[in-house]
This record gives sequence, C-alpha cells and structure tokens, in this order.
Amino acid sequence: MPARLGEQRRLGADDVRELGGTLRREDTLARLGGDEFALLLDPATESEAEEVARRLNAAVGEPLVLAGRELSVGASIGIVAHPGGPADGDDLIRHADIAMYAAKDAGRGHHQVFRYDMALEFGELLALEGELRAAVENGELCLHYQPEIDVESRNVVGVEALLRWESESRGNVPPGDFIPIAEATGLILPLGDFVLREACAQTAKWLAEGLIDDGFVTWVNISAKQLAAGRVGTAVDQALEATGLPPTFLGLEVTETAIVPDGSAGERAREELQMLHDRGVHVAIDDFGTGFSSLSQLRHFPIDMIKVDRSFVKGVEHDAKDAAITANIVTLAHALGLVAIAEGIESNGQLASIRELGCDLAQGFLFARPRPPDEVSAVLAKGSCSPEDERDPATA
Repeated sequence: MPARLGEQRRLGADDVRELGGTLRREDTLARLGGDEFALLLDPATESEAEEVARRLNAAVGEPLVLAGRELSVGASIGIVAHPGGPADGDDLIRHADIAMYAAKDAGRGHHQVFRYDMALEFGELLALEGELRAAVENGELCLHYQPEIDVESRNVVGVEALLRWESESRGNVPPGDFIPIAEATGLILPLGDFVLREACAQTAKWLAEGLIDDGFVTWVNISAKQLAAGRVGTAVDQALEATGLPPTFLGLEVTETAIVPDGSAGERAREELQMLHDRGVHVAIDDFGTGFSSLSQLRHFPIDMIKVDRSFVKGVEHDAKDAAITANIVTLAHALGLVAIAEGIESNGQLASIRELGCDLAQGFLFARPRPPDEVSAVLAKGSCSPEDERDPATA
C-alpha cells in the first residue's frame, strides 16, 4: 500500500515513527524514498486496509508546528490486495502506485483501491513518470526561448525560458503532458533547478558574446511547489554563482495563485521573493487575472511585471469584455509602476489592440515561437523582431 505525502516538507525518522503509531503490531512500514512509503498489512481484508488508510490520513492531516509556524500535509494512498497464490511483488507495487495516482487525482487526503480499469487511465502516467525521471539523468531535457518584444520599438528586451523534452522512445513530449506529472510527483524541484542553471548559463553566454545589454531579462517559471519547498532562493543563488550571471539579468515568473495562498505559505513566498528582489532579480506575475486574488495581498509582493493572460488577449480584438479586462490590467500595472506584457499574441489585430490599450511588451507566435538557443542568438544579433520574421523561412 504505497502512500505519497504532500510535498509541504520532507519526512524524517521521527515522522516514520509517528506513522507507525497508527498501525497494528503485525504491520510493516517501509520508506521507499523521499516522501513515499509502503505498508504491508498481513493479514488484512480490503475493508481493513481501507480503515488503516483512513487512520493514516487522519494522523498525517494533524497540524504540525515547526519554527513557530503551523504546517499541514496530506497523503494520497493506493491500496492493492494480494490475489492469492503466487504473485509478483513488483506487479503489486505497480498496481498500488496506479491506485495512488487515482487517489491523488481525487485530491489530497484520499485513498483508492486498485481496479484493473485504472491501469488504462493512470498506468500511462506512471510509465511517463518513470521515463521523466530517467530523462533528467540521461540529458533528454533542454530549454527553448521565446523572445519578448517592446511594442513600440520592436526591440527584443527579454526571453522566456521554456522546458522541452525530446524522449528517445516517445519523441517530442509536450510540456502539458509532463509538467503536471512533475508537479504531482515532486520532480518539479530538480527540474526547476535544471531550468535555472541552464537559463542562467545561456544568458551569461549571450552577455559574454555581446548579444544582450543591461535591461535584458531571461524569465524562468517558478512553480507553487518550488515556492512551498522554500528552496527557490538557494537554487537561484547557486545558479547565479555557478554561471557568473548578474542577478539583474534573471527574472522569475510566478502565477497569481502561487504567491498569494492563505497563511504562512504565502508569507514564506513573499519573504523569499523579497530577498531575491532586493538582490536585483526581477519578479513577474504570470496568468494575471485568472487567480481572483485580492489586490490588497498583491501589493505586498515585490513585483516588476504583470503578464496579461492569453485567454484575455485571444479575444481582445472582438470581445468587449476581454478588451476591458486587458485595459484594466494594463492600467493597474502602470498605476503600480509595473510593466505590462501581453502573452499569446498571434495576429496583427491583437498586436494593434494591445498597443492601443497601452501594453508595454508583447510575446507570442506572431513574433517568434520558442526556439533553441542558437536560433535565438541570431534574433538577438539583429536586436529586433517583427511579425514578418516569424513567416520568413530563413529565420523561422
């Protein structure tokens, strides 16, 4: 019966003993690694296993006080019953893992008993997780970069670093397929460290080659899990030190919902971002307008730029509501002394609309798709990027 605990924190020996206190004397609890545990119940019926899972979730969900702050964790628990007779232990663990994915899909604090129809839905996710872990070790991951353009001058003022996975067995795996798995499994933490190191190294190379000047920013996406783990500051420091990149050339993009959770988690995120901002690292809110956060919360965070979500930009030409929302976001950004950038620009009409609404920067396929570093170097050498460039076979 594998159980994966929510990645609020890593558990130590004391925590294992605490879990053990909820079990029977004849049960066996083992740590598989990180935040994943296996529990052998012998003997036990399926209903008894479910009762143990409920007790474990209740025990894990009890609030903890660390360093004067109250924290809570949750567990996703998968259960598989031995079929009787000979059975492969690896198969049992794999089936319990699949059930755990089903429990995770239901939300934190749930358990699920394995059914063979789950393998169709969640077995592929489990296989993809294993391949993603191997991809980190095998060098199958790389970064592409999408330019950000000054609306008035058409100069390239920055790039967004985007993770790509070219799998030996699957080919190009879309980020929408593997990033959610990385988030759910905790792999987003080593992946986030990789992106920071690679982005800083490439930006330092561009700087040494004279392709970028002061004011240029390479933006890296930071997940809520990375903020919650409290390791963004350390990862940024290590990346900057290893590459020699000045902090002012690095920007962190965080979603609106990631930086304003209730309670101590939001305060920790604010403190960590403030520390980095004080050193010169830029901070942007991504997908702004989709999180329904309180403006009174947002004003306490160190922010340099607001990204207008592509869902509003898509209809900015023809939808009065999208245009009004975009205009209000731009006005808010300027009132706070921030830069406003519209993402997802795909047509000249959208570009004209966001320019009329006062947006400062633009990003999207109209100018350039995400590209490998050498292709972006050619764009940076030119210094500007026009809509025609993306349609030009020589530069596309």
